Amino acid sequence: SGESAPVDPWVEAGEERATQVIARCLSRAESTPPTDSQPCINAAFLACEGEHGNMSQRDLTDCATFTNQAWQARLEAVKSRLFKAKTIDPRFGSAEQRVQRLVESQDRWKTWTKGDCDPQAEGSKGGSMHGMEVQLCLSRHAAQRGIELEALTFWWGKSFNLPE
Repeated sequence: SGESAPVDPWVEAGEERATQVIARCLSRAESTPPTDSQPCINAAFLACEGEHGNMSQRDLTDCATFTNQAWQARLEAVKSRLFKAKTIDPRFGSAEQRVQRLVESQDRWKTWTKGDCDPQAEGSKGGSMHGMEVQLCLSRHAAQRGIELEALTFWWGKSFNLPE
């Protein structure tokens, strides 16, 4: 019949598509009072779920994975920025000391995340939904931590030199 199948934006660039959905959602949250980034945590998964594949368990796990990859990348970017903070004026405190405390906090956060996500996904262990549940839990945690640290850049930017 000559008709081609509709293009699925998630097949070739799932993480990139998830990143775009998250950025657009957070941009709207910042510009629309009251500021509420909570709906953005699952925005990429929901967009993917509505646009990708036939929604087999494999497709849902793909969507959860893309979402987690996008949030993890966003979290890594903000951590990298904060970890490179430099002292401007000693009266504002030492950036290096704050960075060290943030590194320690991040280590505790990673341990907590694993300890929290393991039991959340335990009920599906061995089943087809397990991968999706693990990815969704990890992405929720990365999203919440990333949003927290992005807010921290505002305050640290007033006291320290932060790279863009």
